Amino acid sequence: MPRGRKNKYFTHVKPRLETIRAWRRRGLTEAEICKNLGVGYSTFSVYKNDYIELQEVLKSGKGDAAAQVFNALFQRAVGFEYEEVQTVGTHNTRTGDEVVTRIRKIKKHVLPDVTAQIFYLKNRCSKDWNDRRQLEHGGPDGQALSPPVIHAYIPDNGRGVVRTGDTVSRIPRIDLDHD
Repeated sequence: MPRGRKNKYFTHVKPRLETIRAWRRRGLTEAEICKNLGVGYSTFSVYKNDYIELQEVLKSGKGDAAAQVFNALFQRAVGFEYEEVQTVGTHNTRTGDEVVTRIRKIKKHVLPDVTAQIFYLKNRCSKDWNDRRQLEHGGPDGQALSPPVIHAYIPDNGRGVVRTGDTVSRIPRIDLDHD
């Protein structure tokens, strides 16, 4: 019989796989899940590599959470209607203290949110809705531009050496002083 420490996967993790899925749906990170389970993060990483069912639970929970956020963003971008329930209490003047309560249902409309629309379009249709524009400069008929040639005279400062680009050449000293 093997000795040593028991694997916490079978006591702490496996019985709570559906709870882990729910935590992922709510947006908890793996570190927070480890803390809730009482398992170290490095041990949890080993369990993820060893047990496929844990990988699938984490992946599906994360996908569910992303889908919920995506749907909420889309609803906010296009606007939506919802029904609000209000409880209204009125004082009955004939009987004195008696309060009559009524339940009112009010339909409300949330207008589309421009910021949510921009965010959605930039991420889902980035080809058409991108702030960055790439400009390409070209010559006639779309040909590449060639760099201009610059000719410069650099005085020799009395040393007789002229540097142009990568070449160094000796030039004869010319006396420019005229009487």
